[in-house]
Amino acid sequence: MPDYSFNTMSAPAALRIADGWRYEAPYDFFNPAADYEDFTNPERWPGVFQLAKTGDQVAGYFRSELAETADGSGITADIALGLAPELVDRGLGAGFVTACLLRLRELHPEVTTVTAEIPEFNTRALRVFEECGFEVIGRQKQIVNGAKLQVLLLTGHYLSSL
Repeated sequence: MPDYSFNTMSAPAALRIADGWRYEAPYDFFNPAADYEDFTNPERWPGVFQLAKTGDQVAGYFRSELAETADGSGITADIALGLAPELVDRGLGAGFVTACLLRLRELHPEVTTVTAEIPEFNTRALRVFEECGFEVIGRQKQIVNGAKLQVLLLTGHYLSSL
């Protein structure tokens, strides 16, 4: 597993990713350019937006919004992440998700639950999240990047054993 280092996303790095990363179909839906303004404008960034590197190479990113749980018993972090197109399908997904969760724990140890939303067609991401201890808790239709999708809702307890 690569050794990832994390830093707060910078506007120039976000621009390079949005302008340069292209996934092959059907994953081209996830190209950062599809949501260009939200990805590149720091004023629209969530509470946590981290750039992941291996050495000098940009390996990926993760974003997270924090909110109090519905019952008030803790803090939930909703995460979204992206691995560089040249690194997908190389067996790195679970290690990358784990590294992102460890970084989130460093930044926000108060988080008790992590959630994610994955389009139903993205079976490779579902496998990775399940390998990391997440469970599907529901489905809903959403409009994402202009497309109507069936989205899987996942949750995982904040993996204190990491």
